[in-house]
Amino acid sequence: MAEVLRLAFEDIHKLSWPEEDHAFGQWMQGERTVAYGSERPLANDLHSRPHLAFHFGLFTGSAVRWYVEGDTEYYAILSVIPKPAKSGVELVNLRGNLATGKDNIALKLRDGLIEDCSLRRFSIISFDTDVDANVKAIRQQVTQGNVVGYIAAHSPDFEFDNFTCEELVEIAARIDETYDFSGASVHDANWAGVTCGSQFEQRYLEVSDRRPAGLKGKEWGIALAEYAGSHPKRMDTQIERPFWREIRAALQARTAHYNLQRKDYYFDPVTFEAVRRA
Repeated sequence: MAEVLRLAFEDIHKLSWPEEDHAFGQWMQGERTVAYGSERPLANDLHSRPHLAFHFGLFTGSAVRWYVEGDTEYYAILSVIPKPAKSGVELVNLRGNLATGKDNIALKLRDGLIEDCSLRRFSIISFDTDVDANVKAIRQQVTQGNVVGYIAAHSPDFEFDNFTCEELVEIAARIDETYDFSGASVHDANWAGVTCGSQFEQRYLEVSDRRPAGLKGKEWGIALAEYAGSHPKRMDTQIERPFWREIRAALQARTAHYNLQRKDYYFDPVTFEAVRRA
């Protein structure tokens, strides 16, 4: 109300008075633009509306768009956040096409990230670093400044970044047992030299009594998430699994300040870690 009266007085008498909170030195230079989208909120209401809606919790739509590499991670997330839209999370399943270049997926990812920036929507990207095409595509977007949010660079992949080989063996054996097959053949197999998800799947298909057609996908993703829920920390390091940090980042997007994130942080194009600007 005070702002409306002040602007009306200015319009009639052609005198520009400082904002009330400016007069008392509550703001540093440029901070009002960060908070409201404009130094004078009512002078540019199109820029100010989304900022004010955010402050009062009135915005609708997704607060973050989460790009995941394939079905395993997609369904792992859904088992933890069954209705992501209610939490302001929009999940995008790239279905393993980032590395293959199918359907111009790299271009679609770029367009999606640019759209996120224009809507002031956070972006989360989860990908495996053992695929050179993945690393190249994400590095290009980082270099162009198209990512504001969180990057989960799984080294070497989602499974082995979050679980030890022994834990994956236990999870796979449990799946066999749900189909009334013994998990002993999985437990007793030789897992030496298995260091990534694709090698693990190949060895599992060779030793499982169930003789499944594949391992990765919906069932595997749900099983991984259930195990991670019961055991939040890795067995070898006793450090929280990266999966839970990613879940938290997605859920915190509704309360995080987009402009501050964009202004204060950037991503290292080599490590993909968020770095605070000097």
